[in-house]
Amino acid sequence: MDIENLVRKAQKGNDKTFLMLYQQHEAEIYRTAYMYYQGYTFDAIAEILELPLGTAKTILYRGLSKLRKSVKER
Repeated sequence: MDIENLVRKAQKGNDKTFLMLYQQHEAEIYRTAYMYYQGYTFDAIAEILELPLGTAKTILYRGLSKLRKSVKER
């Protein structure tokens, strides 16, 4: 089951805990992508967010993918 279906299912069941965690995760993804576009390096992003470099890169990749998909849909 993909994340969109999980979110819809959680919304129908009023699972506030899941929705809150999902929203926090989404915010982290977009914040990381925004930092990258502002000129921060991978190392700087990882240090600021207090994450391992590999984790920061993974989050950034996901954020950039979502932004690209969002731009294509418009």
